[in-house]
Amino acid sequence: MKVPLSALTEVLIRISEKAADIARKIRSDDTLFALLIQEKTGVDKNKRFVSDFKTLADVLVQEVVRHDVGNVFPGLVAHIQGEENNTFTNLLGESITVEIQDTCEETTNLLARILDNNREASTLLAELVHRQPSSHQSNSTRDDQQLNKVKIEVTADHLGIWIDPIDSTAQYIHGTNTKPNAHGIHVDGLQCATILIGVFDRISGLPIIGVINQPFQHLDEKNQQWRGRAIWGISYNETQVNGGAANNKPDERAVILSSSESKSTQNLISKKYHLQQASGAGYKMLCVIDSLVDSYLLSLTTTYKWDSCAAHAILRSKGGGVVDFTNAVQIMKQGGQASLIQKLYDLQLKYNAANVGADGAARWQNVDGMLAYRNLDDLIELLHELVR
Repeated sequence: MKVPLSALTEVLIRISEKAADIARKIRSDDTLFALLIQEKTGVDKNKRFVSDFKTLADVLVQEVVRHDVGNVFPGLVAHIQGEENNTFTNLLGESITVEIQDTCEETTNLLARILDNNREASTLLAELVHRQPSSHQSNSTRDDQQLNKVKIEVTADHLGIWIDPIDSTAQYIHGTNTKPNAHGIHVDGLQCATILIGVFDRISGLPIIGVINQPFQHLDEKNQQWRGRAIWGISYNETQVNGGAANNKPDERAVILSSSESKSTQNLISKKYHLQQASGAGYKMLCVIDSLVDSYLLSLTTTYKWDSCAAHAILRSKGGGVVDFTNAVQIMKQGGQASLIQKLYDLQLKYNAANVGADGAARWQNVDGMLAYRNLDDLIELLHELVR
C-alpha cells in the first residue's frame, strides 16, 4: 500500500484539530474538568480510574489519532506509537483497553466501565471522540497549494507515527491564560500545551512529517472561547514544504532552556545569548519553529521520541533540525571543520530504534539530550559557545 504524503499530512492536520477540540472541551465542561483536577486521598487513592483521569484524557486523544488514521490508512495502524499505555483497571479489577468503538454508544459503554458507571462523563467523552472538529475554534493556516505540490508516495510499511497527545499536561490541567513576555514567549500557561504528531521513516529513522497543534493559542475575549492553530511540515529527500508557523524577527540572539538546565551550561552561553525559559518540550521547540529563539538546548535525558518527532520534521522542512546534545558538543571539541557538517547531519535524532538494554518508556528516551535549531549556522555558532 502506497501512502501519499500530502494526503497523510492533511489527515493528520484534521485529526489534530479534532484532538484539540477534545482538549478544549474537557477543560471547559464542568463535569469533565472536575474529574480532570480531582485528587483522591485515603482509601480512594486506589481508584485509578479517577486519579488517572488526566491519563484517560491523554489516552483518548491518542486513540482518536490511531482510530482516525486507521480509517483512512489502515496499513499504518500497526506502526502508531504513543506516550500512553491504553489499558486501565477499574474498581472490579478488570483490565480494560481503551479503543474507539464503531458507534458512540459502544464507546460510551466502554468508558463507563472505567469511570465507575459515570454515564454523564462517559457520554460527553464519547460524543467528543465521534464528532468532527469545530472549524470555528480552529485557526489552521495550512497552505493547501504547498501541500498539493507534494506528489510523493511512500510504502505504508516504511512509515511510523509518534504521538504525544497532550504535551505539558501540568500546564493543561493547572494552567491559565498567560501573557507573553517581552520576547513573545509564554513561560507557562495553557499556551504551552501542544498536541504532537510526528511521522518517521522506519528505515532511516528520520522524521518526515510533523504536525503540532496548539489548542490554546488565543482566547477570544468576546465569547471566552479558545482558538488554536496547526503547524505542519514535510521533509522528504529534496521536498521541503511547511505551513502555519510564524515568522518572527527577534531583536537579539536567544536560546530557550528548561528551568532545570544546569547553571554551568547557562553560564557558557549567557554572554552571547539571551536565555529564555518555558514549559513543555513541544512548546519550546515551537518557539524555535516560530523564530522566537534561535535554538532549544536540553542537556538532560528528560524527553522522548514522542516529544521531538513532530517538531523535528517541521524544523527539517525549514532548514533546521535536532541533534543529540552530548555528541554534538564532543564533535565540536574534536575540531575538523571540513567534516563537521556531515558529522552533525549524522547526529540527527532517529525515531526507529529503541535504546539497547532499557525498559519501559526509557527505551525511547533522547538519552543524550538534544539541540533544536533553525539553521546550521545557528547550531554551529551555539556549539562554539559551549566548547569555549
